[in-house]
Amino acid sequence: MFLLGGSTAFGYGIADEETIAAHLQPLLIGQGGRPVRVYNFGQGFYYSSQELIQFQRLLVAGIRPDAVMFLDGLNDFFHERDQPFFTDRLRQVMPRDPPT
Repeated sequence: MFLLGGSTAFGYGIADEETIAAHLQPLLIGQGGRPVRVYNFGQGFYYSSQELIQFQRLLVAGIRPDAVMFLDGLNDFFHERDQPFFTDRLRQVMPRDPPT
C-alpha cells in the first residue's frame, strides 16, 4: 500500500516507527491473506494536486500498488491557487528572463 500526503503523512519530527504508515502496517497485516507493506510517500508541504501527480508518475513507471491512501487536509487550504508552497519565493529570486 502507498501512503501519500504532506508532512503529517511523512511524519516530520517523529521517529520512523511513530509515523502513520508504521501504525497502519500492523493493522493491515492479515487483511486479504497476503503480506502487507506500507510505503510512505509523504512529503513536506505537499497537497492533493501534487500527490496525484506523484501517484500518476508511479503508475506510468509501471509501479502499481494494491491500495493507495491519500492523507490530506490542512495543506489543501493553503493552496487555493493550486501552486506549490515555494512558488512565490522562487519567483522573487529567479530572473524573469534567463541569461542568454
